[in-house]
Amino acid sequence: MNALVLREGTAEDLPRIAELYRELQVDGPPPGLPPVAGRYRLRVAVDTQLSVVGYSYAEHDETSDIPIFLRHLVTAPEARGRGVARKLLEDASGGRAIQLNTDREGPNGAFYEHLGFVQSGLSEALRIDFRDVDAMPVYACSTGLLSAERLAQFADAFALPVARLTPSRAAQLPIGAWDDDGAPLGVALFDSAFPGCFPFRVARPAIATAFLREVERHAIEKHLSLMVEDDEATCGFLKAFGAESRIRLPLLATHRLRTFDAAVAPPIR
Repeated sequence: MNALVLREGTAEDLPRIAELYRELQVDGPPPGLPPVAGRYRLRVAVDTQLSVVGYSYAEHDETSDIPIFLRHLVTAPEARGRGVARKLLEDASGGRAIQLNTDREGPNGAFYEHLGFVQSGLSEALRIDFRDVDAMPVYACSTGLLSAERLAQFADAFALPVARLTPSRAAQLPIGAWDDDGAPLGVALFDSAFPGCFPFRVARPAIATAFLREVERHAIEKHLSLMVEDDEATCGFLKAFGAESRIRLPLLATHRLRTFDAAVAPPIR
């Protein structure tokens, strides 16, 4: 592989990033430029021909035990197996602990396991029509948009880095559910351009009813995608009322990346 340069993504890179994003074969919009003062980073790998051959999109929260959550890591098909993904991953982690979702059964899983990642949880992507919420039992609670001042309280209640609830573009809204005393009962980052919530956390399954009604108030589409992490009870509750399971993905994490010879490492999508 020719020498690579890693740099911040620019507006001129976005069409190429959108093209590479399709390699992930997932729903939702490709990443845009993060806010300058935000906790998201969009990095690209550029070869000697000045072509973007890969990108990473990560969330940073230095207050968390695992400060980096890697949303996307994609390399161009013609560049796979040549060390691009490894360099982007090393760049994203900066020697710190990092976690991500991926399919352990495919080549990506082998790549991350080769680097020392182990499973730390399980995420399930669900698709639900808002009309199905009508049949769900209701747990009485308050719901609404969360101010920036309340994000830390809700993040702490669900053991989430604040960065994962912090909007990176106008289409994203942090939404919460709470009891009469103001104690957090649910939290999600809703993206109307998706449309979907990632993450989506509730203290008990029945809270999802009021929570989804609040999300619907801000939605344009008649359906919603949810990424539910380590919560089989809530997944079962939602599927009992019509939610469709789209994919189940392990949550992988490592505190230190292993070094390896890129020539023998499994290629990554």
